[in-house]
Amino acid sequence: MTADDRLRGLLSFLLACGHTVLRGARAVPGLSAIWEVSPVIKVLRRVLPPMMVLALVGCASLGTKPAPSPAPDGPSNVVFMAGPTLGKRELHTNKCRAGQRLVFRGADIYDHTTKEVLGLRLVVDPIQGPIVRIFKDAEFGPSIVLRSRDCRTLTYKLEDTGKSVNFVSEVRVAVKLDCRSRSGDIVTGNVDLPACE
Repeated sequence: MTADDRLRGLLSFLLACGHTVLRGARAVPGLSAIWEVSPVIKVLRRVLPPMMVLALVGCASLGTKPAPSPAPDGPSNVVFMAGPTLGKRELHTNKCRAGQRLVFRGADIYDHTTKEVLGLRLVVDPIQGPIVRIFKDAEFGPSIVLRSRDCRTLTYKLEDTGKSVNFVSEVRVAVKLDCRSRSGDIVTGNVDLPACE
């Protein structure tokens, strides 16, 4: 059963209930005279059913989501995003830095071949779990923040490679995303980078 079938069934049910209520109001002795005579009731009888249908259709359409670009099983090291915060973009990831440099468990992932600053930060919080932040232009610019509750898929691997550079442990990072932020941004993609220093 599709969402459209469910919506049609719900609308049919509500219209049937509305007609039953209207018939019942006419049958009550004190209300029947008011029901037939009152101009307000006459207007409500004509306007209310179509307004209920429009309201239900509007509410149902708010819950629908546009399909995200590619699925998270798509190309590796590309993150697709679309929405009001950063617009429609692709982040081709090819470089990363261990979060230990900035005193957090995780990694900053970005494309070092472009002049535009667009980065993905994976933070592994000991209480909330993985949090992904995608930011543009600067760490303090506009950003999308995604938690597990915002995602159908948010998996990660953060493994120590056993090497260290300038007392910073090198890590391998992998992230798989299929998320929709509370502000309506859609983010999907795969990242797998072998060495973040």
